[in-house]
Order: sequence, then C-alpha cells, then structure tokens
Amino acid sequence: MPAFKEIWYSNPVDEFFYITLTFEHSVFDEPHRLVINHDESVMLGVDESSPDVFEFVPVQGRVVRPEINTTGRQQFSFELDGVSLQISEQMDDVLDVAPEPVYVTLSEYIASEPEAPKLSLRAVLVDPQITETRFSATGAFSDVVNKAFSSKVYTTVSNPGLA
Repeated sequence: MPAFKEIWYSNPVDEFFYITLTFEHSVFDEPHRLVINHDESVMLGVDESSPDVFEFVPVQGRVVRPEINTTGRQQFSFELDGVSLQISEQMDDVLDVAPEPVYVTLSEYIASEPEAPKLSLRAVLVDPQITETRFSATGAFSDVVNKAFSSKVYTTVSNPGLA
C-alpha cells in the first residue's frame, strides 16, 4: 500500500512508531484502545483538530497490513495475545447479539508526533475468533487503494484560503 510504504520508507532510523487498534461499538462504555507490541500504556491523540489524548493499553500481537489488490475485499488482519478478560467478554457479548457492526481502526503514529496518527483506516470487524487469551479477526473496508495520505482533512474553517 503506497501510504504505508511512504511512512515506512520516510521513517528516520532513530524513530519508531506505534501501531494501534481501536474497537468501537455503541454497547461499549468507551472505545477499547490498544497499542501493539509495546511494553507500557501510551497517551496518544486521535485527531489533529482535538487536544484530547487517550490511553492506549499495551497488548502483544501482530497485524498483517492491507495489500494492494484490485479484486475482492480490501482488508487487514490481526491476532492479539493476552487480551484482557473484560475486552474478551464484551466482544463476545456484542458479536453474539448486536445487529450493528463493530468498527476497528488501524492507526500508525510516529513516536515523536503523538498528537494524531499519520495514517488511520477504519474498517468493519469480520470473522472474529475469541478465546480466553487470544482475539483474532479481520478488518474489511472498501477502498484502501485510494485512501488519502495524510489523514488530515482540509476545510474552509481550518484553512480560510480555500474559501
């Protein structure tokens, strides 16, 4: 995927980034925010237009990023180990009874710029597999190939010169 590759190739050697997953559903009190393969919680912003930061809880796992492909469903997959019992139970309950989808957002942050992700892709959770300690699923979305880089949205309010 060109946007992901641009981030990876332009990433300075002494920088690292956080890969995060955020799960959202109307039944959840608040979204579940996880940072992958990091030792401790991190505070990260979710939008450049908002000063709010949120805690992302560490979890071990792996994410298989989306591939460029012209046919079929665009998707990424993930496996998370050691997911808390609370998240497992809530996900299990929601997936069993709720008619509306669970949304998952895959985001990547450069550590020196934690205010907002450099790339963020929101998808619908499909094919979930939940055990007591492992959670795996796929996030599916329609048009990854044409996703804009960066995720900043230019409006006439934030950029009066566009008016």
